[in-house]
Amino acid sequence: MIYIGVDIQGEFGVSPNRVAKVVGPAVKRSVLFVAAVWREAAVNGIGDLPACGSRSYIDGIGAGIEYPSGNEWTGRIVNRSPDAERVEKGFGRFDMKPGLLFGPQARRRAAGGTYNIVPFRHGTPRREGEAGSGADRATLQTMPAAVYDIVKEFQRSRQTRAFYAPAVFAFKRGQPTAGSESSPMMMMARRVREYEWGDRLSEEDVPAPFNEPAKSHHVTSLYAGMVRMAADDGMKNVHSHYLTFRTVSPKSKPESWWHPGQAARPYSEKVAEMTKEQVKEMIRASVRKAFGM
Repeated sequence: MIYIGVDIQGEFGVSPNRVAKVVGPAVKRSVLFVAAVWREAAVNGIGDLPACGSRSYIDGIGAGIEYPSGNEWTGRIVNRSPDAERVEKGFGRFDMKPGLLFGPQARRRAAGGTYNIVPFRHGTPRREGEAGSGADRATLQTMPAAVYDIVKEFQRSRQTRAFYAPAVFAFKRGQPTAGSESSPMMMMARRVREYEWGDRLSEEDVPAPFNEPAKSHHVTSLYAGMVRMAADDGMKNVHSHYLTFRTVSPKSKPESWWHPGQAARPYSEKVAEMTKEQVKEMIRASVRKAFGM
């Protein structure tokens, strides 16, 4: 949260009623200014903090603007995104398998048991591991140039259809339980996508030295199975995303789906400190101009 307030008596030595009409608009402008700086910091990074990469967190900044907040000379920005605390405070390493195998995207095998297919997006050497721009920018693991030289020539794969289907699990009080359409539990929906597949990078065609598992819990090369996926930017311009897909199941190695965690990224602290004097001067200038102080 970023708080912007003015102590009118302490700052200016005059009654609140006298300067409320001047201070109010100045505080509002300050709140909008700080929100813009905060969003820019999250999108592109600030100081030693890299770009955020969470659309929810970035959208939460604009949605969190509150003016007035109690009175005309107080405003604040409260990021209520579900990602806000995780981004600002960071989090430790954790096992992703339970969330993947009991989440809404979990699938059930005909022979019993659940599994999930997880997409991984790879950056291209020409983009230096960054894809998109502005709020859509994501930091990606850059694929080797030798791999890119092959997959950039692939026939694109395309999504042909997307629809929702009942999820494998229903949820009650946050606990996953096997569900059905008649279950009294809350039904979750799973987004199903259908594709027309183009070329796919076989394990045998991955160039050396990138054709071996990178870590002990990997089964194949990071780049085996890569496809070139057509992506529409909303303006009828088609570009490509490069994806691999990996399956997680109860039989996956115990260490294979651990998230390494993420260090704290206190954008709000950085922005509040960086803009503090600018905000004060914006408000002081408005009062000086109105009252010749």
